[in-house]
Amino acid sequence: LPEHWRVVILAVNPQTQFDTNAVLDLQAALKTLRSQGRRLILCGLTQAQMRSLEAQGVARMMDVSNLCPDLEFAVARGLAIVQEMKSEARRKGTRVVTEQVDQALTEGGA
Repeated sequence: LPEHWRVVILAVNPQTQFDTNAVLDLQAALKTLRSQGRRLILCGLTQAQMRSLEAQGVARMMDVSNLCPDLEFAVARGLAIVQEMKSEARRKGTRVVTEQVDQALTEGGA
């Protein structure tokens, strides 16, 4: 992923089954993204998928606000996260991160 992409949105198909391997992959992705200062948003989850993720511990690894009912909400949440990152970077005086976030917002690749 390009360095300036701070938020990744994963739209889940209603037919997707979260078996053990899928959950392990999702947990690994969450850890990797978090270590890079990025965030993952899942959208389009059915109630059954949500229960499965909760039962397997994935939901506890994520901010509940990053579990969105549809893509429109996920994009809005992603933009909010990018703005939060930008504000935090300004408070800390982290110019490079602020420039990357600005670039992501102008390119629409948050």
